[in-house]
Amino acid sequence: MKLTTKQIIIIAWIILTISLIVFCGYFGLEKAKDISYKKGVLDGTNSAVQQIKSGVKVSFEDGVIMFVPNQ
Repeated sequence: MKLTTKQIIIIAWIILTISLIVFCGYFGLEKAKDISYKKGVLDGTNSAVQQIKSGVKVSFEDGVIMFVPNQ
């Protein structure tokens, strides 16, 4: 079976298209994961700051740290 130039170009185009879809999908998911991670860290930081402002008791094996809000 001998492939013509047109068939070779079509096969190469299909392979290129599939590889580009996989490549873009991979990096798109990595970008989404990075954005989600950064948002989670920011939300966690804001939550911790709000707890400290409002007063929170943190227990450890050796003792307790208590943050008391301004009176």
